[in-house]
Amino acid sequence: MLVLTALMALESDREVELGLGLPLMLYPKLKEKVKDYFEFLEEIIIDKNGVAHSYHIARCEVFPQGVGALFSITSPVEDGIYCILDVGFRTTDVIVVEIKSKNINPLLDMCFTVDKGMSLAVERLGLMIERKYGVSYDTSLLFDIHERTYISVRGRKIDIEPHKKEVFRAIADDIVQSISRRLQRGFDTFDAVLASGGGAFTVASVLQKEFSNVQIVENSQFANAKGYLALLSLGL
Repeated sequence: MLVLTALMALESDREVELGLGLPLMLYPKLKEKVKDYFEFLEEIIIDKNGVAHSYHIARCEVFPQGVGALFSITSPVEDGIYCILDVGFRTTDVIVVEIKSKNINPLLDMCFTVDKGMSLAVERLGLMIERKYGVSYDTSLLFDIHERTYISVRGRKIDIEPHKKEVFRAIADDIVQSISRRLQRGFDTFDAVLASGGGAFTVASVLQKEFSNVQIVENSQFANAKGYLALLSLGL
């Protein structure tokens, strides 16, 4: 669905170079399968006006989620060891790399995926609303929760900002604790901890209370996509 949405943003009848990301825990197993599925694919999409748009995917590259965020940084990155936290909707990927003389080497024994993301906040908020107001709120109606300040319950507008803050803080704490248990070194031993993804601000706010080396990647929600574009242009 996301690929189709991206294609519709382009002019039709053209060749497309596609960059995709996979969670670390799925990357080794599915990289080639995903690449083979999309590469050289001919896609015809009918829009709401009944107009057909055709696309040819001439090239597809698949990257580990989180790596793109590092390549989205435009300013030079100094030599050192960096921890990238890519906080997505369903998972959080932890990528540790060493940068030396402009070479990027992943430290694979410290890279992993936590099966927790910001979707937990949506689920927990739905349960909180049900307990507090006695209504079952379909979680699919809460997917845009970052942009909403209220919900409607029996014709009344209910301010959910306090509930959001409570839930987001709890989920961020949970994610940080899960990462801390698996990391082989403390957050404060990295030259920098870079947070990206849709949940970057929430998780970084928890870490920044204790560690001064935590940074939020610019335009964090789109950092991976920007990085994939940079990697495609480099021919990687």
